[in-house]
Amino acid sequence: MRQAFRFFLGVALLLGFISLPAAAATVIDYAKVRNYEKAMPASPVSKTAESEVMAALAQQPASVRDPLGRKPLILGSSTGAFTAAGARETAYLLSAGKPSATDLNTTIPQLVLVLEGQRATGAYVLPATGGYQAIVGAVAGADGKRDLLLEGSFMNMGQMVVSLDVLRLGPDASTSVQRTLKEVYYDGCGNPRGAREKRAATIRIADDGQMAVSWHELKCSN
Repeated sequence: MRQAFRFFLGVALLLGFISLPAAAATVIDYAKVRNYEKAMPASPVSKTAESEVMAALAQQPASVRDPLGRKPLILGSSTGAFTAAGARETAYLLSAGKPSATDLNTTIPQLVLVLEGQRATGAYVLPATGGYQAIVGAVAGADGKRDLLLEGSFMNMGQMVVSLDVLRLGPDASTSVQRTLKEVYYDGCGNPRGAREKRAATIRIADDGQMAVSWHELKCSN
């Protein structure tokens, strides 16, 4: 009887009579990256969006806009509700320069600027660090709002390490890191002393913001 049921279930799934719950959507798959440095986009937004961002930035106080310089880079964007539940906003990562994975002593002024249409609804100065490389997505946060996924990396002694921070935009322009996913991409193929290895993560996200991370071993020839 049990075998007959399993056979029926398999046939039903194959023919589409029964559907299983959809798997969580993939947010980012580092296992597909072959050369991390070359995979980084310089300014992944349209010219129209770039103009809107710069116009909104010009309306910010000098203490917010001036550290970014005359031509800040836009290092990615993500859509969702970031400052209030139900808002239709876009968050942009602005940087005074291109972050360098090899220069760990340099700090780069960075800002998350949130727009609803062409109107700025939030400006969040990030802590002075070596800088995030990009916004790579967003996940469900608290109170109907979304948290940003920000990517950072460093390279030292033939090793490239990439991690993700889950950044929450709080009240009064405050920010807080809710979680760090460490070594979502690790390339130690040039390691002169330790093991020569490469691994990468596939990150999947559920509607409630829960993330499942699985790692894959890659060949150094990739």
